[in-house]
Amino acid sequence: MITLALELNKTLFSGYPFEVQPAQGLVGQCDYLLSRSPRMTDSYPPISLIVEVKRDLDCCLPHCLVEMVAAEQFNRSDAPIYGALTTGLQWQFLKLEGNRVTIKRTVYQFEPFNPVVAMLAGMLTAGDPVVETGDADVEPTD
Repeated sequence: MITLALELNKTLFSGYPFEVQPAQGLVGQCDYLLSRSPRMTDSYPPISLIVEVKRDLDCCLPHCLVEMVAAEQFNRSDAPIYGALTTGLQWQFLKLEGNRVTIKRTVYQFEPFNPVVAMLAGMLTAGDPVVETGDADVEPTD
């Protein structure tokens, strides 16, 4: 993660206390947060929230989604927020855009390494690597 942030001239925050809307429960600690800004007080948006999972990707999905909503509110922008779930060996990617969440169905293995790095690099360079045919869009229901 550090190498990727340096290569792409991004800032990596680890264990950052992210308290956006305490009244709405949008508080917590991000495992990893990548930003275009060197300080979180700047108005540059975080690009990707990386959540490290010890055993299971599914158990971390709700936590990552809450962090992504918090990042969207922090940004005060309509720009998409990207997330990544990882066990260290497995990686899965998602995107929040407005009230739509796209979850990449493919679970990438750490080896081969290139797809994981390419996905993360795409998120950080304003690409859109998450959306492609066959991915699942999730929309809220009333």
